[in-house]
Amino acid sequence: MPEGEVTEADVIKAEKILKNMRANEHAFVIYPDGYEIGFRGMKASTTRDPSNSHSYHYRQIYASVLAQFLQLGSAGGGATGGSRALSQDHSEMFLQSIETAARYLRHGNFCLSFDGRIVENNDSIARTGPVHSNCRGIWVAIMKDEAELSKISGVPKSVSDRIGDTVNDVEQPKEPIVKRGSPGANAADKRPE
Repeated sequence: MPEGEVTEADVIKAEKILKNMRANEHAFVIYPDGYEIGFRGMKASTTRDPSNSHSYHYRQIYASVLAQFLQLGSAGGGATGGSRALSQDHSEMFLQSIETAARYLRHGNFCLSFDGRIVENNDSIARTGPVHSNCRGIWVAIMKDEAELSKISGVPKSVSDRIGDTVNDVEQPKEPIVKRGSPGANAADKRPE
């Protein structure tokens, strides 16, 4: 913050600007004038070998998506080998989880409700991060010099009000609230009852 008298409104405005500089995080520091922020030396003579930690986290990444079977028979990344029968068993579980996620995404009324929506670049809804586990929804920029500019329709309040404060805090509508002619509307029409 600059030297001199800083009001509470100045602090709130600075925090808002800083929070919007990174997607899905609040990584910033506000400190009084005269303070310095820096990194301390690591004292290399007392630093531990990070390879055990690296191997552990590497295995956990595979386990988090039920894909640990990919490491069986491998010596890299802390893997310890394993049998083909065990790999088959784990790969079945992995495939079942993928099918479940696909069913959820294919039939998610909330996600279909967002499909094909066009918003202003300064609309707060465009800064919404993932709304549920395995969320693959993204906002795509439309440039002003594109041949056919799409009409800005926005997101209906009946859809945006369903977003909670955390991932998976989404209220699914009973039926998708779709934009006519959008891929989401077409997908909703083709779903079995």
